[in-house]
Amino acid sequence: MRRVAYGFLFILLAASGLCLLNCGGSGGGSGGGTGTLSMNVTDARPSLPVDDIEQVWITINEIRVHKSGGSWTQLELANGDPEYRLDLLQYHDGTTTALVLPIDLSSGRYTQIRFGVKEAYMVSTTLGVIPLEIPPEYLRTDKNFEFDLPVGGSVSITIDFDLSQSIVETGSGTYQLKPVLHVVKAPTSIEGSIAATRVFTEATIVVTWDKDNDSIADPYPTDEEYTRQIVTKAASGPTPFKIYFVVPNTRYLVQVFIGGSRLYEEIIAAGALPEGTEYELNNGNPI
Repeated sequence: MRRVAYGFLFILLAASGLCLLNCGGSGGGSGGGTGTLSMNVTDARPSLPVDDIEQVWITINEIRVHKSGGSWTQLELANGDPEYRLDLLQYHDGTTTALVLPIDLSSGRYTQIRFGVKEAYMVSTTLGVIPLEIPPEYLRTDKNFEFDLPVGGSVSITIDFDLSQSIVETGSGTYQLKPVLHVVKAPTSIEGSIAATRVFTEATIVVTWDKDNDSIADPYPTDEEYTRQIVTKAASGPTPFKIYFVVPNTRYLVQVFIGGSRLYEEIIAAGALPEGTEYELNNGNPI
């Protein structure tokens, strides 16, 4: 009887070990669970090198995410096809459109997003179609961006395809597309307004960011322009403007120019821009 009992105990322990190997117990800290990831794309109302651009078409052919300690996972584009062609100028002022179909992924930490562009062109009201050359090194852009996907939870990510920084004039009458992507989870924004008494037709808003978290001081030798946009004077009252989808917890310098002259500037501390908040320039008063 004792031998039978020991034999039964050995079989039970072996079966338990087999279950640990095959019943969801695995490494990586995910616990074998999954979460849902969704991804959208947007663009600010950009300042472009050609004045009368009415469309900017891009064809996306790859979106992947990389899990820490794991591998890349291909995401299905929102139209369900291998390529997704869209006019980015249709999605500005906080408007977004689905970039990939919601997908269940193994839970855990993800550290990179890969964005592939096959081709792109602009459409001008006077010049017609203007091709955008894409240098080989920019056909695929890897963006470091960490997010945790909880078991049974969901994460929504917005990619701001910043056309004002992405389209570059070559100096020989041609233009290149060098994708500059800002990636965020909860929308974070900077807003302000220009007083109705200001005389102008258009104003330029330039946002510089302190990527190194050292300092922002004229002439900003180590800092980079984050984005810029053109604002047209409102028919009546103050002219509002808003920089959507800025990277939170980052220090910025915001400058307002009219006719090439600097009208206003303000430094925003990183602590004043937590994720998911709106920051009002000039304490909410018109500039």
